[in-house]
Amino acid sequence: MRLSARRGDQAGLTRTEVLATLGGLLAILLFLLIPPWLAARRMAQGIMCIKNLKEIGLAFRIFATDHDFRWPMDVPVPGGGTLDPTRNPELLWRHYLGVSNELKSPKWLVCPRDPDRRPAEVFGQDPLHQNSVVFAGNQHVSYFIGLEANESAIATDFGPTAILAGDRNLVADGQAVPAGRFTITGGQTLGFTAKRFHRGYGHLLLADGSVHETWSNRLSQAASVKNLLLVP
Repeated sequence: MRLSARRGDQAGLTRTEVLATLGGLLAILLFLLIPPWLAARRMAQGIMCIKNLKEIGLAFRIFATDHDFRWPMDVPVPGGGTLDPTRNPELLWRHYLGVSNELKSPKWLVCPRDPDRRPAEVFGQDPLHQNSVVFAGNQHVSYFIGLEANESAIATDFGPTAILAGDRNLVADGQAVPAGRFTITGGQTLGFTAKRFHRGYGHLLLADGSVHETWSNRLSQAASVKNLLLVP
């Protein structure tokens, strides 16, 4: 008796089954690889944010060295500074413009993890870069400025007057600090909101040029010590 086998009865996987298997393996690989990649990317962006603030701190200190140890916001405009008697928060960007010669590039003013800020490409109109994004507004800034920063403050305590600049994702007494003027009185519970780009932590540039990453509320100090912040 002869035995016969039909083609459809032969053992093996169909093309659809092979593709489904490969798709499943690819999904598993992505599931295993994407979280570490995202974590590494976030770490790299955090490091870049620290570098940005160090560049800003260096620019401010170079300016101060050339102007009797005063920040640009303490020097009148005729003297090369950006002193604004009104302390208008909408003009915060001009204080950074005041150190443009020392800073060289406006890209240092935007945190790579800040989705609501677009880096400018040049500080001013340039015939060679007519289509470049010009630095002209707070939309190109991720970092607040402490107008009353004092280099003689005790930096290790993060005292209010030691703070020169920092990430704008501030929170005070449980509420996100909006754009505008904000006074650190020392009586608030301060920190960084978990609902914005750094998710619960932030970076502080102190008047001595050091940059610190902090998750704590160590910004709180005695009520008699103040610092007026301009938040972009």
